[in-house]
Amino acid sequence: MAKVAIADTNVVSFFLKDEPLGVEYQRLLEGYDVHIAFVTVAELNYWAEKNAWGPRRRFRLRHILADLPVLPHRQGVSEAFARVRIQRERAGRRMATADAWIAATAISFDVPLATHDGDFLGTPGLRVISVSQEVCLERDRSTAAHRALALNQRCACGV
Repeated sequence: MAKVAIADTNVVSFFLKDEPLGVEYQRLLEGYDVHIAFVTVAELNYWAEKNAWGPRRRFRLRHILADLPVLPHRQGVSEAFARVRIQRERAGRRMATADAWIAATAISFDVPLATHDGDFLGTPGLRVISVSQEVCLERDRSTAAHRALALNQRCACGV
């Protein structure tokens, strides 16, 4: 069975627009069974309505969405959403509501999130994968800082 990953809305938009980043994310996600969070469907349809997409572009959107299984809202996602929002607010790093739902879905299903958006970094319990050098550098810095903090805490208590 293949590993599962969630593609963030921005990653799906790269597929939709046939951007070179879409190809990079396809390579990154090889070996994964790629899903999307339920809120990504809403975001993409919102964009289509807001920007008055024509029939050709809407057809392409439906075609891409048909190929991406949707991880639904289920028991635990709402609780994860509340934790994400509170943790981020307490850290002084607010997160857009839709992004919080996507992060909560990934956390609840215990799968990584493929994103080009650094705003997801620093969310406890969220594993981020990306082709963005900026996102990867920040993720690695954050991971190293958390490890150092944990090591210092262990050393301080003598364990």
